[in-house]
Parts: sequence; C-alpha cells; structure tokens
Amino acid sequence: MYYHNNSFYLYYLNAKDTLQSGVGNIIYDGIGLAISRDGVSWEEKGIVLSKSDSAKGMGTGSVWELKSKKGAEKYIMNFSESRGNDSTGQQCIFFASSDNLVHWTRLEKRFIPDSSLYKINKGLESRWDCIYSITKPGGGRYGYWTANPKDLQPGLGFGETSNGLDWAALPPPVIDWEGQDKLPLIEVGAVEQINGKYYAMMASYIRYNGHRGMFTLESDSPKGPFRPSKKNFKLLTSPPDCSFTYFNRFFRYKGEVLVNHQTLGHNDEVYFGLLKKAMIDKEGTLRLGYWPGNERLKGKKIELETIVINKDSLISFLSKPLETDNGVILEGDFPTLRSNEKSALYIKCENNKGIAVFLKANGQVEFSEHGEEDVNFIVNDKIDRQMKFSSTPHFKLFLKQSLLELYIDNILIQCYTLPDKATGEIGIVSEFAYIKNLAAWEVKSKKTISSRQPSTL
Repeated sequence: MYYHNNSFYLYYLNAKDTLQSGVGNIIYDGIGLAISRDGVSWEEKGIVLSKSDSAKGMGTGSVWELKSKKGAEKYIMNFSESRGNDSTGQQCIFFASSDNLVHWTRLEKRFIPDSSLYKINKGLESRWDCIYSITKPGGGRYGYWTANPKDLQPGLGFGETSNGLDWAALPPPVIDWEGQDKLPLIEVGAVEQINGKYYAMMASYIRYNGHRGMFTLESDSPKGPFRPSKKNFKLLTSPPDCSFTYFNRFFRYKGEVLVNHQTLGHNDEVYFGLLKKAMIDKEGTLRLGYWPGNERLKGKKIELETIVINKDSLISFLSKPLETDNGVILEGDFPTLRSNEKSALYIKCENNKGIAVFLKANGQVEFSEHGEEDVNFIVNDKIDRQMKFSSTPHFKLFLKQSLLELYIDNILIQCYTLPDKATGEIGIVSEFAYIKNLAAWEVKSKKTISSRQPSTL
C-alpha cells in the first residue's frame, strides 16, 4: 500500500492457476493495482507490471519516492523474480519506476545476493525477496527483505541505499530469541520506526506453538539485535484448522502509521482486510487498532429487536438473520465481569457449524466451535492481547460471508475465516446473556478484490 495525494494505491500479486494444465501449482504472473479515495471503496486498474517471459514467477515488494535534482517526484517499486534462463535460477530483486504510481516501467537494475553474507544458489534456501524501506537518518534509505544469512537464522536481510535505487547488502541483524523457541521459516512483512523503536512484523506460515500468521520483533537500532515483543508477540495469528491472515505491511498516512494485510479464505479466496492503525502503548507494545476511516463502510442502520432469552436453549438468537453476503457490522457492549465470569456472542454458520466468542474477566478472548447438536463448546483459539479493557468493553464485529474481524475497545482481537459461511443468525449464549446495546449496519456496496492464492498484498 502507498498513500499519496489523497489516494490509496494497493499493489497485489495476480495469480495464474495452472491446475487445469496438470502442473497443479500457482504462478504469480503480474502485479495488479487498485485505487481508493477513502480506504474502503476500490477501483481496479488491472495489471500494471507483468513478469518477464523467462521468469518462473513474481514476488511483490514496496514503493518509495525519489526526488530528482529538480524536485520532481518519481516512484520506485521493487519486485522479485527467479528467471529460468539464469545459470543459477537465483531469486533476485528488480525495480520499476513511475511518475504517477499507475504506469510502471521496468528498469535494467537488479539487486543480487551478497554471497559473502547470504546463501545463494540454494533454491528456497536462498530467498532474496521483497524490500521494505524506511528513511535512513542522515540521508538515503535502509531496507529489510526476506533472505537467508549464512551464519544466522533464515529470514532477515538488511541493506542500504544512498539514492533509493542502488542497494548494498549489510550484515544481517541478529535475532535474539532470549531463550524462547525460534519462529520457523520467517519472512519479512515490514519494519518501521515508530516512537524511536524499530518494529518488525514477521510472517510464518509454518505453525509455531499451534499458530501461524504474523509475529512482532523489536529493536532499539535499525541494525538490531531484534527480540520478540514482550507483549502481544503473536500480532495476528490463527489456529491450525483455520485459514489465516498473512503478510502485514506498514504504510504512512497523514502522519500516522497504518497497516494493511490479506486474509486467506475458503476455496482459495483471498480477502483484503480492513485497514488498521499501528497502536503503540506506554510500554512500547505494538497492537493493531481500529482505523476510524472504516466507519465509511456503514450503510443503512438495521433495526434490531431485543434478544429474548430462552433459558431452555443453549443459544438465544436475534429474531431475524442479518444479511452477510455483502457484509454486516455489529456493535455492542460486554458487561463488567467479575472473576471467573464471561460473556459470549454467537455466530451461526452453514452446515450446522458456529462460533461462540467468549470474553473472560481476565481479558482473554476464546473462540469456541459449536454445532447445533453439540452440548459443549470446543475451544479452538485463545487470544490474549495482554492489556486491560474498559469496565464495559465495546466490541465491533465485521462479518462478510466466512470472514470475521473482531475489535474490543478498538483493538483488533482476531481476523480469520469461520468454519463455514455465516448464515446471518447472531445470538448470545443464554447462560451468559449479558451483552447490551446491540446495533447493526449494512455494509455499503463496494468493489471486492480477490484472486487465487496470492502470497502478499
């Protein structure tokens, strides 16, 4: 994502499915663009950069601005390719330029791995992919990308440029795990300096303690060492039996730092998640927060009737289902909870499935699967943002088909796919019938951006 001149520019990989040809894999054959004036409604512009004929596929990077000596604006995008006619097949980083962020021209330059610091010619063991750049104090830029250092854990490459285009690799930052388990097979989503500290959002699609998704490392220096965040290390992760959220990116917006990401859905669908704020508390903990611009999604308000509690039923529902194909927004207040108390919201899904969202007095949130004929809730995900909620926590629930985003007190709790498509039947667990002040809105019609199995947005 790049923000400029009151517009959001979203670059994403276009995926070509070769399953019908018998190959059975996905080829990323181009980079697409969508533009928004408000961050919620999008206009597709189509492919703006296609892979070279000799490349096996493409990987995305990021965009930064160059200033010419005359002060004219120019933009650079980096992307990766592994070209079949290269003698090694080594993945390299390439560049394109644009004067308007829409029309892009390939440049001749390429950034190849420094073999004195990083592994090369090793297939997946020699990644060289996806620069995310930040301003370097004193001039130029630092960059972070996915790479395999020779003597350190795979995942983190580091370098610099004086002019924004000619890059040099530097010794990779050390990751000090401080005695805890290492993340397996990590990729760099983005690294940004916020309030004097460097935050690295790292992606891992291999399960770590039962979860996969995005994790946070921190450092006081751009050169490291980076360490796991003491709180909210699991920035946005999902349990193993759920589709998951992946590849968070930072971007600058009117003096703020926002975050964009994708969420993988059922049937290889890929959703563009709502934009989020990078929230840093007094202890320096990074959390993802609700971006007020998402209020523009609210359309017609839905008249809700009070839920009548049926003590003979495990779950009490709203009298009418909500329409979830295009999306619905539901808000309400959890009660003040005493020790060992909890409150629960229930979302019914197709094929006799459903999810109960339990808020516990200790601030933990549990997602519990429950079928219509079940007598017990099976907890399949526990989220602890390691923060104190208000005395009456306010929740925002965004629901579209099988995609769920839940915020409590404007902090993102979870974004992932439900066990199946939501039916629109919303209720509360009768035993914990405490939720108050329910309100709902239709989501305004907007362009949906989706393709098959992109790896990054």
